[in-house]
Amino acid sequence: MKQKPWNDLMTFRQRLLGWIYLPIHVIALPLLMGLIYYALTGKEPDSLKMNIVYYGVGLAVMVLGMWTYLKESYRRVTENLLGFFRGVFGAFVLNFALSLLYRAVTELAGQPPSPNQDLVEDLTIGNMNQMFAMAVLMVPIVEECLFRGVIFGTIRRKHRILAYVVCVAAFSLYHVWQYAVAAQDWTLLLGAVQYIPISVALTYAYDRSGTIWAPIFLHMFNNALSLSLLGA
Repeated sequence: MKQKPWNDLMTFRQRLLGWIYLPIHVIALPLLMGLIYYALTGKEPDSLKMNIVYYGVGLAVMVLGMWTYLKESYRRVTENLLGFFRGVFGAFVLNFALSLLYRAVTELAGQPPSPNQDLVEDLTIGNMNQMFAMAVLMVPIVEECLFRGVIFGTIRRKHRILAYVVCVAAFSLYHVWQYAVAAQDWTLLLGAVQYIPISVALTYAYDRSGTIWAPIFLHMFNNALSLSLLGA
């Protein structure tokens, strides 16, 4: 069956903005924010506040720079609501199946390090409202616009499989590379494996539906569920 052409609604200027901001968000801000905070206050940075500011900056850039992309993507949802829910549901099932496979493999091979998950659990204790606002309302919009919208959307027009591989790898490593660098322990990069199932599912949701709101919605649901389980 011939593959239909890819059309993700992102303009050239929005894509250029995304590629310019991507290394700032992934590398520069995480490395510099703590240093700047310490230089100004003389105190160790508060992880929760730093994360809220970090994603607040990202959200502002995405909303201001990609407003028409988000708006047109939402219009696509309203025009094809069935396709939207098919994409989300299919991705949900895919994530469930891949998560079961991941658990089966880790039971045999051992659980990889999960420093990011450990931090999330620590920050959630006593800060559920702040974490919910950040992880459910801010994080999905920022990360989906950058990883699915910019990275996957750019490569998808040329090569579908390569787009999946690069997007999934980038999203998974994004969650662990800082810990590996800070600790000078490269085995911490193995923790990226646990993010592969949800990354594949989020990428599939975008690829299947053609609207960025499908992975955003699934990402919001997944984070809300995870936080609810932590707070239970």
